[in-house]
Amino acid sequence: MVAPNEPKPAEGTVSEPTVVSSVGSLSPADVKVGIGSISDVVFGLALSIGSLILVARTPQNGDALVQGIYYFGFSFLIVILIWFSFRRIVMVLPYETPSTLSVNVALLFCVALEPFLFYVMVTTTSLGNEASTAFAIDLGAGMFLLSVLGYLLLREESSGSIRRFSPEVLGRQRRSNKLHLLVGSIYLLSALPPFWGIAIVGSSVRYDLWYFALVWAFAVQARWVAAPRARSASGMANASVSSATLIRAEAR
Repeated sequence: MVAPNEPKPAEGTVSEPTVVSSVGSLSPADVKVGIGSISDVVFGLALSIGSLILVARTPQNGDALVQGIYYFGFSFLIVILIWFSFRRIVMVLPYETPSTLSVNVALLFCVALEPFLFYVMVTTTSLGNEASTAFAIDLGAGMFLLSVLGYLLLREESSGSIRRFSPEVLGRQRRSNKLHLLVGSIYLLSALPPFWGIAIVGSSVRYDLWYFALVWAFAVQARWVAAPRARSASGMANASVSSATLIRAEAR
């Protein structure tokens, strides 16, 4: 029955049903948006807590200031490296599945734990070995989870659940998965006790492995980003040369 003041639908048309939202009927897209928002908050807090470490440890001289900035830069780059890869994967996934949701939650736990372990490591000398071991395991687990998330993305692509990737994007994602596995393996390897006791130039080999893995990961990803641009610029240059040659040939 239609209310007196409510306009009647025109003949031959079907009125749209009224959609009533409820908390218990969330779509997969709603879940994805919720997890994405939580992810941004967790990564933002991890970066903010890293700066609070510097505030808590007020430097007394120039060397202490440089050391504090160095520590913060290392923690900052670790979180940024994970965040870049994480966002690239999550933005392509159309919805959250139980498997991807579990991996996301575990990865966010590793990211949230990173600044705490880093703070304990740089402020408590008596727990240097234990704190650095936990820190290495946390970073290694985070890298492995990134690789698992990338694998799930490729599985969704191969099943046709999401749009097909170009061969170049598909190859880059596969290389990225392997890179995360290798970097995670280096961090987990550094957690072994022998790497804490061995020192080179006054620094533990464990720390050296961390720096190597971080610099190597950024260098490889920067190369992947620069390669398509270089090919595009080369293609444009070749096209310009071909056009100029054709114009000269027509002028003759």
